[in-house]
Amino acid sequence: SIEAISEYASPDGGPWMAGLVWVDSLASTGFMVRGDSNIAVPEDIQPGTRIAIWNDKAATMSPFLSLLAWAGIDQDEIIWVNTGEYDACVRAVAEGRADICMAAPVTPAVREASASPRGIRYISLNPSDNPNGAAAFLEISTLYDFGPINAGPEEVIGTWSIMSYKYLGTNMNTDTDVIYNMAKWLGENYELYRDRYASNANMTLA
Repeated sequence: SIEAISEYASPDGGPWMAGLVWVDSLASTGFMVRGDSNIAVPEDIQPGTRIAIWNDKAATMSPFLSLLAWAGIDQDEIIWVNTGEYDACVRAVAEGRADICMAAPVTPAVREASASPRGIRYISLNPSDNPNGAAAFLEISTLYDFGPINAGPEEVIGTWSIMSYKYLGTNMNTDTDVIYNMAKWLGENYELYRDRYASNANMTLA
């Protein structure tokens, strides 16, 4: 979006110089499979694997192409199941219409899928298992890193997945008083919102 690439290439949308107002969490996301899936690590992905996506725009596809780079699979060997909606991707996996989707473990759709008869798992992305695969992933998706899932259904906690900082960003032309006062409020009122969401544990001034 900052570079005004692909679907973000609007006349008034960019490119623009960005700055951070507040880092609000270090959040996990990753690639969910059904509990009875035979896909445990990227290397298990084979030609003909069905991957659910919510659209085929560049920003959406980048993490999936990163996963395939780790797996050593070409995107043309994959069956892409375009559900048209983020939560619908999770349902497609839970119902057996797709094999893999990308979803944050804390989302309601994932918790619902977790409670289904076959349950869920996440593909393990521990870089120590395949350093070259991890490097291939990060070469495409440069803003991610890897780490254990720390929030979500109990059965996925501890599975290595992808992590990234979530933050409030702004155009650097924004009034600095607005930026300062928002940051000040978030810092001084942490106790008011700390318990509203699991990842708020990472939202302190520190």
